[in-house]
Amino acid sequence: MNKFSKILLAAIVAACLAFSAVALAGCGSGADDEQQIRDLLSQDLDQIKSLDDDAIAEMTSGVSEEDAAIFEMVGLDMNEYIKAFFDGFDYEITDVTVNDDDTATATVVCTMKSTAEIQAAWEESMANITGDDLTAIGQAMMDGIASVSPSQMDPITINLHKDSDGNWQEDDDVSSTFADALLAA
Repeated sequence: MNKFSKILLAAIVAACLAFSAVALAGCGSGADDEQQIRDLLSQDLDQIKSLDDDAIAEMTSGVSEEDAAIFEMVGLDMNEYIKAFFDGFDYEITDVTVNDDDTATATVVCTMKSTAEIQAAWEESMANITGDDLTAIGQAMMDGIASVSPSQMDPITINLHKDSDGNWQEDDDVSSTFADALLAA
């Protein structure tokens, strides 16, 4: 993978980390524990699925100025890039296990574009670029993302705990868990 591909993929992961750190917040009382957890995860994953303006703004807020400059240098609109990356995203919460010690695990199976397939498509798209036309690199990257179809990923296990107010929250490692799953896909 070339330098631009690595940087742009890292920027996507950074954006997802920022999004999950901001978006994944506690859920109030009222429903049973399993339903609270399902509601919490669904609320947050539905934002990725719908890719509304607020979700994209949260994702892009975590991208460094340096990474944003690279997007601009190759003629990529960061919002369009994120939309293309998550086009076809879906999920299913397949299991929630609540433990007696106010901890829980949830298993989520995502359907999304594989980063390995995106990398391969980028490399294929960029193989035909000659010269130093940076906007051609950006277009090749968008073409590569667009050429990949979503597929079911391996299950992701999310650890949760109840806070002092009795609300379920994802453990601090949720961002790295999600990022690891993105990179492994």
